Parts: sequence; C-alpha cells; structure tokens
Amino acid sequence: MSAQNPIAEQSAFQQISTQNNQAKQTNTKQEAFQQNCELCLETSLDKTTQKLNVQ
Repeated sequence: MSAQNPIAEQSAFQQISTQNNQAKQTNTKQEAFQQNCELCLETSLDKTTQKLNVQ
C-alpha cells in the first residue's frame, strides 16, 4: 500500500474490517444455532429413549 491516497486506503481498510466483523457475527450466530440444534436433538433422543424404556 502506498501513502499517495491515505483516505482511499483508510476507507478500504474500514470496509475490510467491517466485512470481517460481519463474518464473525454470522459465524457466531451459526455456531449458536448449531449448538441449539444439538441440544434439541439430545433432548428429543433422551425423551424417545425414556418412552422406549417405559414401554
């Protein structure tokens, strides 16, 4: 990067960091959703197992 146009460089850097932040937020949401799904599956498996054991 050359210092000929510091404003353009700064805005490019800001765009990149904004995109990175958005990507991080998206990943966090997906991870949280995945963990919730796994919890739900575990719970429903437990319930199914309990029903089978009761019968």
